[in-house]
Amino acid sequence: MCGLFSLFSGRFEMDSQILNPEEVESTLAPRGPDAFRQETRDNLYLAHSRLKVIDLDDRSNQPFQTQNWLIAYNGEIFNFKKLRQILKSEGWSFNTESDTEVLALAIEAWGPQKAMQEFHGMYAFAAYSLKENSLYIARDPLGIKPLYWTLENDYVACASWPSTLLKGLKKEWKLDRLGLTQFFMLGGSFGKTKNGDRSLVDNINMLPPGQLVKIDENLKVHKETPRPFKKENTSAPQYSTEELLSLLKEVQHEHLESDVPMTVFLSGGVDSTLLAALSQKTVAFHLESGEQQYAQEAADFLKIPFVCVDNKTLSALEIDDLLLEYATKSGQIYSSALQPQITCRAMQLENIKVGISANGADELFLGYPSIPSPNLPETVLPSHERASVQTIDEQMQHIFSFPSDFKNPKDSDQKELLQFFFEEEKKDFSNLVTTLGEEAAHRMYHLQTYVKNDLNPNLDHASMLYGIEMRVPFLDTRVVDFALQLGSEQLIRPEIGRKAPLKDILDHLGVPRSIWFRLKQGFSLHSSTLLTMRDHRLGQLEELRKDELLHYMPLGGNLSRDFFRTLSAASAFSAWKKAWIDTGVVSV
Repeated sequence: MCGLFSLFSGRFEMDSQILNPEEVESTLAPRGPDAFRQETRDNLYLAHSRLKVIDLDDRSNQPFQTQNWLIAYNGEIFNFKKLRQILKSEGWSFNTESDTEVLALAIEAWGPQKAMQEFHGMYAFAAYSLKENSLYIARDPLGIKPLYWTLENDYVACASWPSTLLKGLKKEWKLDRLGLTQFFMLGGSFGKTKNGDRSLVDNINMLPPGQLVKIDENLKVHKETPRPFKKENTSAPQYSTEELLSLLKEVQHEHLESDVPMTVFLSGGVDSTLLAALSQKTVAFHLESGEQQYAQEAADFLKIPFVCVDNKTLSALEIDDLLLEYATKSGQIYSSALQPQITCRAMQLENIKVGISANGADELFLGYPSIPSPNLPETVLPSHERASVQTIDEQMQHIFSFPSDFKNPKDSDQKELLQFFFEEEKKDFSNLVTTLGEEAAHRMYHLQTYVKNDLNPNLDHASMLYGIEMRVPFLDTRVVDFALQLGSEQLIRPEIGRKAPLKDILDHLGVPRSIWFRLKQGFSLHSSTLLTMRDHRLGQLEELRKDELLHYMPLGGNLSRDFFRTLSAASAFSAWKKAWIDTGVVSV
């Protein structure tokens, strides 16, 4: 887990006035506190900050060069040992024990596109071809690792954080007004441009998941088709618990590969308890909440150390300071930033460098009633679980809320663009139905919206503030492919309710039902902390309205949820404004 930055000017010599190398190094430092290295050529600047997790020797520092490639990479390739053996059988030799060298030689041997098809992992990379004088940039298929990029007439730049682009490049930056509107409505940066997902800054976009982009020496952009996921198999035989357990054990075993201390986020729910049960060398971290009792019971049963992170004593000013740290270091912010940030800060104090989270399990295994299950026969669920919504409109309403639920934005152009956004989302869902089948499409749609644009980047940014790598085994492509093959009648059963396959495994492992057969509460802050923040956030909301940065308020739909989300977004954006607008880096 690391940070990267690349600046490429093609066949033209780079303007030395564009770059601020000292700011590149300082902004990347939190992501990779263990080493920093940079490579400079007439048309290329490539920088990398390293968090040492696998093969702690300096020989694995980056940028990493092979015969024909110079590479900077962030993430982990979890099947790197298997790929190493394949490459060895093809005659390649290795000088390190790192997954970095495996990624680099896979690109050398097979080219970037074929190499990506072989990778099981979370990654973003910038790979410069010495032969072609071209730069390739890419992200993993589920968007676990971020990569932001900006395109100008005379260069292309990319970075793991917006802050590195904002401070590492000497140019004028402007607030993306539509991105801000969507941020307040959605809690994250969901809006799309032709170059990816919006940030809060105009012309800084996040590269789409699974995307491989080639920038040639003329600075022309060529986009390769992302990896397809498997279409649902409606005639597939009933899966076996042993089959799924075997797959999860294999994936989790690879995710436990580390030369530094590890932990697991443990809520006490189905997903995190299962990951903890499959982890032999971890300590469990829990963010103090209403589920603390269940998390403690799970840790006691599994005989693993348990750390409960206090958050109920935080003052409003302390919360503001945390959000300001998040916004300043990363250059991005999310309405739900505090939950992972507080937990990861506590992990850093315990000298833990790697964590495991259950992101994605609810989406894949129908844990949420907000995901339709259209082929599920009418069934009676346990009393603590609700029936699924029926339509994509209801699903989108839960993820986003609709423009009609808010007082109209001040700018009529923004209103039209927001309407266009939802029309395009409907088209995206229709394409997923064609590609995957209707049932799988609903689950993948949640992964490609809420998980891609909120959970994944938020977890990455919050953890990397403190030099911590977070891994998400349920978002391994092998698990995703397996889960998408299952029908809703296999995922939801009357006797045990939602996420039935995962509950079957917990039963098989002997984990007491009293821990996981219950009402789902979710990963949240303590109620007293939420109460502390409420009045303070109302004041922040009013200040943004006076500054004409907030033009609307929720008026309908799920009013209580949307109002709370708007309050959380106001608090988060107030910190971002202080870090970037009030300092003059970004103009309004």
